[in-house]
Order: sequence, then structure tokens, then C-alpha cells
Amino acid sequence: MADDITMRVVRSDGAQMVFDGASSGWGIEQGDSSEWATLDQTVKTSPNIIRDGVARVSKRLDDKDRTVTAYYFGSEPEAKVRARAISFFNPKYEFRVYKTYLGVTRWYEGDLLAFAIEDNAASIMPTIKFTILSMDVYYRDADRNERPFGSSTPRLGFPFVSHLASDKRRPRDHPAGFVVSELVYSGLNTVWNTGDVPCWYRVEIRAKGEIVNPKIDKDGKFVQLNTVLVEGDVAIIDFESSPPKVTVNGVNAIALASRDSKFTGMQMQVGKNKFRFDCDNQDSRALAEVRVLFHRLYLGV
Repeated sequence: MADDITMRVVRSDGAQMVFDGASSGWGIEQGDSSEWATLDQTVKTSPNIIRDGVARVSKRLDDKDRTVTAYYFGSEPEAKVRARAISFFNPKYEFRVYKTYLGVTRWYEGDLLAFAIEDNAASIMPTIKFTILSMDVYYRDADRNERPFGSSTPRLGFPFVSHLASDKRRPRDHPAGFVVSELVYSGLNTVWNTGDVPCWYRVEIRAKGEIVNPKIDKDGKFVQLNTVLVEGDVAIIDFESSPPKVTVNGVNAIALASRDSKFTGMQMQVGKNKFRFDCDNQDSRALAEVRVLFHRLYLGV
């Protein structure tokens, strides 16, 4: 087992099992890392009518089954270890697998396709083998990335804090101390996708005041909601779901999308992506806290 390979398997009910080669008592077979950066691609072709060779019709990545072999070297009784492993790998649940290799942690998820447990002849302790079938084949980075719109720009006195009190009789003529920063909110935001492939994302709009017909634009294509958000409302446009979802305060609001909204072609491409948030009452645009939430996608780890 390589010391730089660890794994954490999380079941959909929150239960988890760790394979760290140390305190957990479970280690991973070293050879299993060879499949951590491989994906299966299907290319369909058809014969050329006039020229030699073939023409590519389509290509796509197929679903991926990933198998892990682990062995137990701890001190707990064999019967207890076997029972816990069998109980954990219950096919009625879904599984998310976090893999750490060479200091990089990424995860994938899917269904349990196969599970087996047997005695290790060398140590007379259990060895398990399990296979997770991933319909979504890509690895995701361990943390969800967040890109808020708007930023604070330094002005006179920055970064010092003013503790001076204002003149309550004439607050406009005698403001509290000096200006330390100013919120600059053009509605524009640039998000860099440094993953291996394009990815989907969620847009979260939190209203701190009245926002009329909020609109999110990406590289010229947009989704607009024909509604008025008031303070405390939260609208989410979820492109990660298939099909995409729209909710306001957790309630399905896909019907609020304008007829000219485009849910296709909104994928975040590798590299630079330009987003713009707008609303009909543009003077109140800064009353919306807008975030783009996404996971970068990778071919392996």
C-alpha cells in the first residue's frame, strides 16, 4: 500500500468508512490507483461513401465502474470487522467516494455495483472489494467553489476603521469619520473554470430589498425570472440538475422563467466565463447578493 493513497467513503445517510492505512485499520491495495485517471470512451463511426476510411459520427464517455480492493490490518476481532463492512456496503444506499492521491482530493459518486469480502490468507483478516458505478463519470474537486458578484474597493482612509461619531443634527454635512471603502457593483463577474472539462453550476440570488425581474446572463445567453423578490427571498437557478430547476424560497418556480430564457448553452466552459446580473430596477441591483456555485470537473486524480 502506498502511504499517499487514502480514501473516505460516505453513504447517502451520512455513515462513512475511512481507508487511511493508519488509525482506521484499513489500507488500499496499491495497484488500484492505476484506474484513478482512466475513463472509457465510445466512438461511433460510419463508412465513407467515396473516400477510404470512416467518418466519426459521435463520441461520448460511458458510465464508469471503479473497483477498490482494501485489506484490514487492525486489531479488532475479525467477526466484528466483517459485520461492520457488510452492513456498511448496503446496496440500498448511494455512495460518494473521496480519493486523496499525491495530496490531491477529489470525489465521485454512484451506486454500489458489487461487493465481496474474503479472508486474507497472509493475515487471516478480511479483504474487501467493492465497485461503485458512476453514471456521471467525472471527479469533482473536494470543495464547492463560490464566486460572489461585486467587490469592495479601497477609498480614503482604507484600511483603517473610523470611530468618530457623526453630528446627529446635520448627518449629511458631518458624516461619521471618513469613507474607508465603497461597494462597486456593475453586475459583471468573471469566473475561471480551471477543471479539465466544462461544468454546470447554480446561481443563488439573495434579496436584501426589492428586486424586479432578476436576470442572469452568461456570455450573451440569459435566464430571467418574471417576479419581484423582496427582502429575505432566495432564488436559485440550478443548471446542475437535469433538467435545470428554478426555485424561490425552496418552492418550484420554473414557470417564472421568461419565454426567451435559454437553459441550453449555459454551460461553464474551461477557462474564462463572463456572467452579468441585472434587474429591471437597476438602481436597486446592489440589493441582490448573487453567487455562482460550482464544482470543477476532472478526468481523474
